[in-house]
Amino acid sequence: APPPVAKPETNREIHIPFVLSCVWIAGVVCMLAYTAISTHRLQKSLGTAIRLRDNIYESTAIDAPFVLGILKPHIYVPRGLDDETLTYVIAHEQSHIRRADHLWKPLGFLLLTVHWFNPVLWYAYILLCGDIELACDARAVKQFGDAERADYSEVLLAYSAKHRHMISACPIAFGEADVTERVQAVLYDKKSAPIRVVCALIAVTAAAVCFLTQPND
Repeated sequence: APPPVAKPETNREIHIPFVLSCVWIAGVVCMLAYTAISTHRLQKSLGTAIRLRDNIYESTAIDAPFVLGILKPHIYVPRGLDDETLTYVIAHEQSHIRRADHLWKPLGFLLLTVHWFNPVLWYAYILLCGDIELACDARAVKQFGDAERADYSEVLLAYSAKHRHMISACPIAFGEADVTERVQAVLYDKKSAPIRVVCALIAVTAAAVCFLTQPND
């Protein structure tokens, strides 16, 4: 009788690096898709916005002021704000644009997207967003007196309750970040915020570089 033919063994070895790479790519795609979809929906809702002046628009579709756009940032405010409140929110959002926060925040989010699996980057990004707001407040209130600083703080409190605290690249909203710390910084003229922004950016970049570097075998 002829000898039995041996069946080839099925290679069931799982390639861990390949699987992890697929998971990482899927995470990056999800982060980018979330940002693109949410930004598109927001831009679509702003189609009926009315231009007040320059790059400032008024809309009934929003309930909190924010800056939207990278190359050509626009300021959007809710319709019906009184003149005093409008002065404060515009001063704040214009400070964002002068400081190029509409560029720094997406850059930080890009690093977060690449390293979405790293909790250190998530924490660093949250700190970055908070320190951006602190530094912006510090710059905006330089033009105001003590009484106006108190009014500015009241506006912060009012819009912090309306703003949804979400991790995203844009927009840069007036009421985001820890409002308690921001009010204290405004009232006590905290001058360390710009330094903290630089430190946060360095921390985010350093963490990203460390995780991009592969150890030698």
